[in-house]
Amino acid sequence: MAKRGAQMDQPEQPISMHAFKRITDACLRTEVKCRQKAKADGKRWQVLVEPGGRVPPNLTRRDGVACFRLLMGHDYLQAHLCRIGLAVDPTCTLCGREDMSSEHLDVCPSIEDIRSLILSDNIYRKKALVYWEARRRMAELP
Repeated sequence: MAKRGAQMDQPEQPISMHAFKRITDACLRTEVKCRQKAKADGKRWQVLVEPGGRVPPNLTRRDGVACFRLLMGHDYLQAHLCRIGLAVDPTCTLCGREDMSSEHLDVCPSIEDIRSLILSDNIYRKKALVYWEARRRMAELP
């Protein structure tokens, strides 16, 4: 960065140290954001780099953990357990119809009863409650 700055036309008027720090900080932040987006491109955690892709900070810890796990795919559901070698089959253990992932929880017929009981308007709260109920039911299976 110093080489690039040395090769640029220098201003006639000197700038204050505070202004220089502010300009440098803005340039570095922009460069870091670009690098992060490039590294995240095509990966599941790409949504974390996007402005609205994060889990809201006002959730309870339990709900926040569930939403973050679902967002990242490290959710201890059957598809993830199969991916890391802890399960043989990624198929849903509750209904047996398709791979058990975060998307499947929205349509799984075995947990339709809990989805219909949740009256919360908060989508993150709903996802968290469904996730924890699915995990509880998985644990109860023989």
